[in-house]
Amino acid sequence: MAAALIAQVGLLESGDASEALRTALSRLRAGDAAAALPVLVAAVRDAAGERRDMVRRVVVGVFGELGEDDPLTRRYRPELAAALY
Repeated sequence: MAAALIAQVGLLESGDASEALRTALSRLRAGDAAAALPVLVAAVRDAAGERRDMVRRVVVGVFGELGEDDPLTRRYRPELAAALY
C-alpha cells in the first residue's frame, strides 16, 4: 500500500501526468475505484519506463486494498496483466 501511495504522489508531482490520469487519481482518492481502474489500466498500457511502473504500483495497491475477491480486482487484474505483457 505504501508503494502505491508513493507512486500516486510521484505521478502527481511529476507535472507531466495527463489530465485523464490526474482525474483517475482524484477519483481514486475519493474512493471511486470503479471509475479510476479503467483509466489506470489504460495508462499502464500506454506508458513506458518508470511512469509505467508507477501506474502499475498504483493499480496493484488498489487491488490490495479491495482484496482478491472483489469484483473490480477480478475484472481488472487480467487486464493489467495483458497491459504489461
